[in-house]
Amino acid sequence: MNWVNKCKLPMIETIKHNRRLYLELDVFWQALHSSFNSVQFWTVDEMILNELGFFSSSIWPKFSEEEFM
Repeated sequence: MNWVNKCKLPMIETIKHNRRLYLELDVFWQALHSSFNSVQFWTVDEMILNELGFFSSSIWPKFSEEEFM
């Protein structure tokens, strides 16, 4: 199954952080690690979720298992 193999990103989909391209995996992981560690103890104001409002859920028509497959 080739869809589970490791996939390299095309050059147009590289990761940018602080206006710098991260093309090498070890440099990318260092940037990811430093980004996570810089915010891991920040507090989150959960009240901001109240500003989103409520959306009604969609009603889906019933379908059979055969239709799903």
